[in-house]
Amino acid sequence: AMIDAGIHKDSHPNTAVLVNGRQDYSELNFSITLEMRERIVDSIRTSWPDMNEAQINEILEILREKERIRETPNSMTGIIPNIRASRIAAHWGFTGPTMSMMNGENGFARSLELAQGMLSQGAVDTAVVGCTELTGELENIYVQRILGNAETIYKNGLSEGAVVVVLKTVEKAERDGDTIYAGVDGVASSEPSYGPNQEARLASSLSQVMKEGRVGKQEIGYVEMPVMGQDHAKQAVSGLLADKFKEYMEPADMVTDSVERYTGLGFGLTGATAFVKNVLQVSNGVKFEENTGRHHIWSRRGKARRALVNTFEEHGPVGHVLVSEPVSQ
Repeated sequence: AMIDAGIHKDSHPNTAVLVNGRQDYSELNFSITLEMRERIVDSIRTSWPDMNEAQINEILEILREKERIRETPNSMTGIIPNIRASRIAAHWGFTGPTMSMMNGENGFARSLELAQGMLSQGAVDTAVVGCTELTGELENIYVQRILGNAETIYKNGLSEGAVVVVLKTVEKAERDGDTIYAGVDGVASSEPSYGPNQEARLASSLSQVMKEGRVGKQEIGYVEMPVMGQDHAKQAVSGLLADKFKEYMEPADMVTDSVERYTGLGFGLTGATAFVKNVLQVSNGVKFEENTGRHHIWSRRGKARRALVNTFEEHGPVGHVLVSEPVSQ
């Protein structure tokens, strides 16, 4: 992504890095408990040098049962997002803000929202927005090997991988001679996506996206709607798009689908993958139907191709991102 955007070390110092991924306080337990376990073993051997391994393990088991120590190796990779943003910035010589966002709070949509704000206000020249989903869950890996990746992810597990996009203002991208794949015309999120007046909050954030993007009648030709998680919020968004915001949808060849059918329940990673998918769709003029596996040409009909990406998390806000074919095309 950096090479594609013409970025090399120290060439774009005023760049923000926003990375989101699976983060939880419990995920730090692995490194903490390993250190604690080593200290306990050292203390036992110092105080009772004649104690054998079986007796030491028996003591450790008692402590584990009393929740004095916990070993959670599956959560080890959860700490990666905490250091990823700063390491990317250091490697490429970026001096702008570096932040790690939480997947549970719709980190990818939030990252796009922050990046758009910083770029529009001139606080930074470039923004690198990414997502890492590295659960490292051994049981998922074993089941995937037995049943096959796609089926297992969809039914049982979490997807793993990484996505990164480079964002600039249109003016800077044109000056730099970059390939502009798509424009982010609007980003908004409802917070939170549950509780009283949920539909009103969702309607307000959708209205914000339509207003920011200056969306006209029958301009949105593709709606990304994940198939898993937060059913209540998805039903509310679907209802609003079919009723209050119906005038913005193309009457012909309208597609509502989700990349999640192939990537699995990846939370932030699913939203990030959906964003890239729709960027490529509006750029290349293709609509892909995940449910049937078919694709067809996306006709402009005298206007730019536009897609609405809706991202949902296990809990927290719902994000809405409006992606449009670049004006230069």
